[in-house]
Amino acid sequence: MVETQNLILYIYAQFYQYGYWGYAAAVATLLMLAIVILTIIQWRILGRRVHYL
Repeated sequence: MVETQNLILYIYAQFYQYGYWGYAAAVATLLMLAIVILTIIQWRILGRRVHYL
């Protein structure tokens, strides 16, 4: 079922099922970096304002 895995499940499988600890750590680090970059972009666009509905 590799076709339907999301990134978190892929990292989990690489780490626990296959034992590729270094590879899983590298993918997790790239995911964290992508989240940080998207957060910084969002802060710059919104000006760190909070929008309540």
